[in-house]
Formats: sequence, structure tokens, C-alpha cells
Amino acid sequence: MGKTNMSEWANFRGGIVLSGQGGTAINPFGPDRPLYGSSVGSGIAVAMDFAPLTVGTETNGSITSPSTGYHIWGLKLTRGLVDGAGIIPGVASLDTPGPMGSNPSDLALMLNGMRGSGTSGPANPPTDYTSKMNGDLTGVRIGVDTTDASPAFVSLLSAAATGSGATLVTYNKAAYDQAVYAAVRGLDTAEISELVKLYNGLAPSTGVTQTQIDAFLKILVTDMLNQWYTAFPLSTAIGNAYGLISAYELRKYIDENLGAREANPQDYDSALVRLLGTTFRPLSGDGAKFARDLPDVVAFNAANPEIERVGFGFDTFVSVARLSLDDLVRSSGFDSAAALEAAAVNWKGIIGKILHEVRAGLGVDVSFDTRFDENAMAFANSPQLVVPVGPGRGSTGQIMNADPFGEEAMLRVGYALNEKLNDPAFASLRAISPSIPETGFTNQPADRGPLLPLVLHDLDDHGRATLAHLLTTEMAPSCSTPPASSPSPPSTDASPAMAA
Repeated sequence: MGKTNMSEWANFRGGIVLSGQGGTAINPFGPDRPLYGSSVGSGIAVAMDFAPLTVGTETNGSITSPSTGYHIWGLKLTRGLVDGAGIIPGVASLDTPGPMGSNPSDLALMLNGMRGSGTSGPANPPTDYTSKMNGDLTGVRIGVDTTDASPAFVSLLSAAATGSGATLVTYNKAAYDQAVYAAVRGLDTAEISELVKLYNGLAPSTGVTQTQIDAFLKILVTDMLNQWYTAFPLSTAIGNAYGLISAYELRKYIDENLGAREANPQDYDSALVRLLGTTFRPLSGDGAKFARDLPDVVAFNAANPEIERVGFGFDTFVSVARLSLDDLVRSSGFDSAAALEAAAVNWKGIIGKILHEVRAGLGVDVSFDTRFDENAMAFANSPQLVVPVGPGRGSTGQIMNADPFGEEAMLRVGYALNEKLNDPAFASLRAISPSIPETGFTNQPADRGPLLPLVLHDLDDHGRATLAHLLTTEMAPSCSTPPASSPSPPSTDASPAMAA
């Protein structure tokens, strides 16, 4: 088992290229290609055949993005289906783990193991997610938006549905838009009022008039950006809600987790220190002092600019750390943290209701469409399955979504699609795999896995490049026959951990 690199703090520090602990990963299709995260290493490890299965974690896109970018299968799970203990929270109420692998059958097997500790789920949860992965799709209604999906992909879906008992439902953007408008109009007055306040940036205590509701329902349909998006004002409302929730939960849960952590000076004597040497500076020059809250993290980053640089975006940590948790709550317009948390639950319930009604209106159980972004999927607690299809080195794949706890249906459809992709008739839709470079290590297993036996010192240029593909945060197993250019590796007391 191995521990893989990821985007530091799940992209909240300015983008997926940043990892002060693990270094910057390399896209397996070449250094000229962009990185996809934040579960960067989990995706690369599967794509490079370092491991058949890994675990990713997602708030909004951190499993689906690397899965599409590295041409692998990835399953973002319904929150609560498996235990989230051990996940460092980004936005704790939205975070969820999920398996990533080279085929849907492996994902189902891994989900069987992960499912044992779930905290919630359907009344009769599946005990074996592999039991129905046999090509029989009786009763499953598969939807696809033909405005964006290629004719070849629609043909693949049709072939998988034919003779399997599934029903293929096709619709275009106009039909999808109408289903969304109908779902929003079906909300009660209090629910629509919440969307009005979020869209307009109004204070939570603001009373909403019928005139304002009518204006929102009108702009929902007439917004000029709707020609490219669906109900753009709704996406704006969801984005504003996400901004409020993420700032609050970042500060709350990072402070709580760091505050409960027992300082262990030996942590600094880790592979990180052995790799970075004297460039690593602990807080206040005291190796025994650890970050206890988010401002401490920001201070550490400022003291270590060489390894804790900001990525290509905005460092959310800096802005969030400027205010105390109470001040963050007040700046959001709420008089208490409890009130903000209750509003967040309500918002997520409203978005979940909308997406459920959209699927019901279209008459589908699972669907391939891109009309709502990852924020909406996270708010609605919708599971998603990435199906790697399409040629080329760039981001590819189709993302299936469903109502909460729809994993079994999605995996069944995924299995049928994977079987059809082996048909020569659909060879053009098979996602290409990266060319895996030779490592230069004489004792490397023929299957290049499960973990490259790399050492963290005296690597030649090729070794460093290989290490960047899957840089472990602790010592990898020692090489029994190290490369000629490297001295014998030191002994290691590090224990491999689960890829995540």
C-alpha cells in the first residue's frame, strides 16, 4: 500500500500544481499537459499502473477531474455511504472519498470493502456491488444530453442498452432546460426565497417579496448566459452558497483538527525533512511547535516560500485566516454558527430536490449531462462515475450522475459500457493510456507495481522525473539492488499507508 501526492489542501491554496510536501506531480501524458486534481497522485498512480486501485477524496471535482484527465475510471460516492473518518476536511459537509481504478469491476470490489463502515445509506443497501455487474440492465433508464455528447458515444450507449433491458432516453439542451425550470417552479415559496437571497447576495434575514421571486423566475429563463449554460442564475446562487459554506468550514474544521493534534517532534524527522534538508523551517524556529490553527498554517507557509509557494490561483487560506470563526459567521450575515449550519443544510436540500426532480422529469435513473457543475453535484449529494472514453491526450471521459445512493445502477451501466468498449466497432472511443517510462531500476517488477522502490536521495535526473509521477510522502521500500549512480539506500522506519 502506498501514499500518493495530492494538491495541497485540495486546491484551496491556489491550484493543483502546488504541494509543499509532495512536490509537483507530472501528467502521465507528458509534462506539457495540465494537471488535474486535487486527487492528483491517486489518478496518476492508476494511469501509470503503479497500483490497480487508489482512493481519492472529493469536495467538488477532486475525483472526477483527475479521472477524466488521466483516462481512468473514478467513482465519487454519496456522502455517508462510507465512513469519512481520517479525511482531513476541506469542506467537511461536502467531502467524500471514492475508489479510482482501471475498470468498473475493480471499483465495485473496492466499494464492497469500503462500504463496511458507512454511516448512512438506503434502507436496503447492496451487500455486494459486483453481484449485478453482468450486463443485465433491466429497469435502468439511462439519459444522455445529445447536445453535447458525440454521436459515437450515443451509439455506444444505444449498443449497451440494446438487449440488456435498459431504456435509453435522449434529450437536448432545450428539454433539459425546461426540466430545470419546472423543478425550480415546483419549489415552495420559502425554498425559492432562499435562492433569491443567494442569487442577489441578500442578508439571510431579508424578507423576499413576490415581485423579487417573479423577477428571479424570469431571469432564470431569460439570462443571456443561458445559451451556453442551463439556468445560469441558479448556478450563481449555488456558487455563492458554496463560498459561504467553504470559508466557514475551512476555518472551523482545520482549527479543530489541528487543535486536537498531539505535537510529535519526530514528525519533522520524516521523509520530507530527509528530502528537503535545511530548506525546511518549522514554526518560530522551534521543531516542537506545530500549527494549531489556520493562521499558524498561513504563518508557516509565509516562512517557507520555497516549498509552500502559491499556485496559479488565489490563496483562500490567507483571506479566511484574517477573520476569526465568529467574525466569518457575522460577515456571512448570520448571528450564530448554528444558524449558518442550518442554512447550509437547507440549501443542500433545495439543490438536491431540484436535481431529483430534473431526473424524474426527464424519466431517467442515471444520466450523462454537463448542465450543472461540480458545486451543484456536491450540494445535491449526487454520486458520479467517470467513464473514460475518447481519443487524445487531453481531458476525456463522460461523467454519469444519479440520485444519492445510485452507485449500484451506475456501476452496472459502467460494466456494460466497458464490455462494449472492447468491441472493435467502438475502438475509436477507447481512451488511450500513457506510455509508461522505464525506471532504470534493475529490480523493478515487470508490472511496474504496486509501488516503485524509489529512495529519496541521490537520484539522477531520470529518477527524479519518475519520482515526480508518484512521490510518496514517506520512504518507499528500499531497493535491494539500487541503481549504479546511487549509493545504498538508508534503512527506513516508515510504514506505507493507503493511497489517498
